[in-house]
Amino acid sequence: MKTRLSIFLISFLWIISGCVPSLNPLYTEEDLVYNNELIGTWIEIKSKETWTFSQKSKKEYWLNHSENNDAALFEAHLVKLGDFLFIDLYPSELKSSNYLYQTHLYPVHTFSKIRISKNQIVIKILNPIWLEESVENKRINIDYVRSDETILLTAKTTELQNFVLKYALIENAFPDSLILIKK
Repeated sequence: MKTRLSIFLISFLWIISGCVPSLNPLYTEEDLVYNNELIGTWIEIKSKETWTFSQKSKKEYWLNHSENNDAALFEAHLVKLGDFLFIDLYPSELKSSNYLYQTHLYPVHTFSKIRISKNQIVIKILNPIWLEESVENKRINIDYVRSDETILLTAKTTELQNFVLKYALIENAFPDSLILIKK
């Protein structure tokens, strides 16, 4: 029962955010890179979201994401796979200190392609609709569990890496761009 509720809550949160959740990270230590240009505050013009990156360690970042005066803290990792750069986000803290509430939440990773320049970041988000249709039509074979209409990736890191490398250039897989401008 607790597992079903946790998966439901994860599914609901990611449906409304448009990201694909994964139980495992996209990276191993060897895949992590550091780019100083990521550090700073970035603004998404349309929504007024702010993304503030700061250095956590040699190859890790903190991301303080804020939208409508509601902030959340994430661990962020830049992942270099082949010719592509990805960002893996993982929630750092749960807002409530209520132990019962926290036992019903399970943090997940999300990942997107990313391009960083001096004054702009372009994030191309993995399309959950494309993934759903591809899995349903058996065009993609990747480990997952389904909760209602949402897919939660359960693939190991190496399988996730092979997956994103195979589909990185498929426009329908990463169709939408979130453009952030340096503040």
